[in-house]
Amino acid sequence: MQIKFAFFIILVGIVGGIGAWIFRLFIIFIFNIFYLEPQKLFNGTNIEFLSWLPFLTAPIIGGLIVGLLTSKISKEVKGHGVPEIIEAIHVNEGKMKMRIPFIKIIASGFTIGTGGSAGREGPIVQIGAGFGSIVGQKVNLESKNLKILVSVGAAAGISATFNSPIGSVFFVCEVILGIYSISLIVPLLVGSSTGLIIRYLIIDTNVIFNNVPMVGLNNFLFIPIFILLGIFMGIISAYWIKIFYKSEDKLDYVFEKTKIPGFLQPAIGGLFVGIILMIIYLITNDKWNDYSVMGINYTPMEAIFSGSLLQAPILIVLLIISILLILKIVSTIFTIMSGGSGGVFAPTIFIGLMLGVIFALIFQFFFFLSETEVILFSVVGMASFFAGTARAPLTAIIMTAELVGNYLLVVPLAISVIISIIISIKLQSENIYIRKLTKRGSKITAF
Repeated sequence: MQIKFAFFIILVGIVGGIGAWIFRLFIIFIFNIFYLEPQKLFNGTNIEFLSWLPFLTAPIIGGLIVGLLTSKISKEVKGHGVPEIIEAIHVNEGKMKMRIPFIKIIASGFTIGTGGSAGREGPIVQIGAGFGSIVGQKVNLESKNLKILVSVGAAAGISATFNSPIGSVFFVCEVILGIYSISLIVPLLVGSSTGLIIRYLIIDTNVIFNNVPMVGLNNFLFIPIFILLGIFMGIISAYWIKIFYKSEDKLDYVFEKTKIPGFLQPAIGGLFVGIILMIIYLITNDKWNDYSVMGINYTPMEAIFSGSLLQAPILIVLLIISILLILKIVSTIFTIMSGGSGGVFAPTIFIGLMLGVIFALIFQFFFFLSETEVILFSVVGMASFFAGTARAPLTAIIMTAELVGNYLLVVPLAISVIISIIISIKLQSENIYIRKLTKRGSKITAF
């Protein structure tokens, strides 16, 4: 690796890490404006009965802003981001428009900050990769090095966002590039490590889910259950990809028939998301955040990891989890498929975790499982579902271990993840990212 190119890699890693930090701050800023400040205004006043209003209106306003940005300024920031990076690298030689990372921060910040059900990973991939492309184009790098720098930016952004230096490298290799090689892994590791250092300096050193019990494969009788879990997640993940894009077709058909302008479409999606958020608020009141399907936080997931959501009788827990699962699926479809700007990784692991809980609790009717064991199957289910949708085994295994801070999970994760991918491929040939590119006619060539 040339010293000059190594300098650019470190620079992009720094910028990617800072970009992840700015993106996070912007999301929190938008969330405070649209939710926390209005709550302060309503509480203890004679208009407290209107405290549900932000939950209905914020996603609509956010959708309108995003619709204007994507239809009038940069259509590339529409959607979940990762397919656009795959296309930029494999089709456009790593070249991206210089406005993309800046507009993506704003568009995705409004989508997620106003309550949309979308994740940060897709946007931060596009933001980090966009900065990498800007640097590479400014110094006139040759095509191959430009594509590497774009990949480094993506890895740095993911690493800084999710505290996952190794998982981010595997994500880029498996999902974005589709290949492994030492010439790629070394710069990706340098970039992801640099992004992580930036996170440690200006955010924190905590893992994303820091209350997951330290448990691994401590009972070999569970191996058949992990196999069944992999089969279950493989089937569901394949159908999730089909449902996800069939929903887009249905929404596009409705928008076309009703002649709704493009800039209004994300606001229509926001209306349906707002209705869901309003209903959750009206039912749960001050505890609305514990049952949130917003993309800004992982509170219901954390409640499962800590065990607080598993304390009620099994049938009650199953009912609550099933409702959260359905609401998350519906809100994710309306957020992203109506034209919102956000990733699918966070919704996918949310759905996978809820499916894992359901799977584990069903087994409770036949075999006694401790609370810790229910959480174990939930975490493995989360990884297996993501693996079935993204077809990225090492990413699913290593990133999950990094997200929860527990490498003891590697063996059970490997069992279920591999089986899930095999089953999912049999039922649906393309992963959730490539499927989007195929739909719009993009042909992906080798790196």
